[in-house]
Amino acid sequence: PDAATNVVVSDTIPAPFVVQSIEQGSFSCTRSGNAITCTRATMAVGETLSVKVRVATPVDAAQGVVVNTGSVQAVTPDPNLANNSASASVTIPAAAVQPPAPNPLPATGAGFAETGARIAAIVLGAGLIVLAAARRRRYGSLN
Repeated sequence: PDAATNVVVSDTIPAPFVVQSIEQGSFSCTRSGNAITCTRATMAVGETLSVKVRVATPVDAAQGVVVNTGSVQAVTPDPNLANNSASASVTIPAAAVQPPAPNPLPATGAGFAETGARIAAIVLGAGLIVLAAARRRRYGSLN
């Protein structure tokens, strides 16, 4: 019947889920692993606020039903404690068998341009050396 003071929303996200992010809205939230605690100084009578938690499910998670329960409390006396928590369940389906990753072959001719350029540079360099040696012999014989 009165505004709530020192409001605390808490939730420990069950395994196998992994918390990715928290959209805290007008709360101030902290996280330790999958345990989330969000606080707010006051909430008006009938006010509705939310905290959104984004989770990921590992690909190797076991099939089954996972139940998550979040709760809220405040310093202000509450005559109806029955509505201070809520639960939701999620069914994790059986993991689909993943096909093996393909082993791609390099494209035909891959690396040819690079190898060809190296060979051309070596041949050109060798030709320049031979040309320089031939010119030296010619000029050397004229003296």
